[in-house]
Amino acid sequence: TVRRLRARTALALGMLAAPIAAGSSHAAILVTNTSDSGAGSLRAAIQQANAQAGLDTIEMSVPGTIALASPLPTLTDPLTIVGLGASQSVLDAQHLGRIVVVGSFGGGDTFRIEGFTFTGALEDGDGGALYLSGGNSLELVGCSFAGNEATGNGGALRSNGSLTVEDGIFDANQCGNIGGAIYASDGDLTIRSTVFSDNHNPNRGGAVIASVPTQISDATFTGNQSIEGGALYFSGANLTLARSHFDDNQ
Repeated sequence: TVRRLRARTALALGMLAAPIAAGSSHAAILVTNTSDSGAGSLRAAIQQANAQAGLDTIEMSVPGTIALASPLPTLTDPLTIVGLGASQSVLDAQHLGRIVVVGSFGGGDTFRIEGFTFTGALEDGDGGALYLSGGNSLELVGCSFAGNEATGNGGALRSNGSLTVEDGIFDANQCGNIGGAIYASDGDLTIRSTVFSDNHNPNRGGAVIASVPTQISDATFTGNQSIEGGALYFSGANLTLARSHFDDNQ
């Protein structure tokens, strides 16, 4: 059961001229409303970024919740998306599917998503809210994943690439098989200063399951549940674990 969904307030986007962001080859694309589609929406901003080669930056300019009627477009070109903070920029899938796929398979691209809440995803397969395609890299900074579900693996997300999670929250995510919050099956996994609470599944890795080189530091795991590895389950991976706290996992 989904418990304690995090605050939902957020996301307003649109497309106006803005200064060129550091490292970007184009002016930042501003999202100016919280509509699911149309001019100024996050969906339109992603479509624009996908259509122009080179690194792009999308920036939220208004707070609020974007209620998604369908998944956002797959991110197919290097991209940074900057929200206003997890309490103010919210992506709500309304239990209609996944929120977003990051990268084309084998694309070798780099992505960063900062300051969003991902919630209400219900995916028939792996990666409830987010799926990172193989061969790509993703940084998630200051993001919250709350109340997402996958019928397969990775209630919040599945990673087949190089994934870094920093200053995040994973709360009340669940799946039908392994990895209540995160399932990392290829590439590598780095987790820093992140809280995992009340995530669960009926098999392995209540919060995280990984078969890749993994580094975890300054993390908290509390109240996560699974048959094997209430908090974590690792198979054939090199694990570095530092300064992390485990409490009441089953």
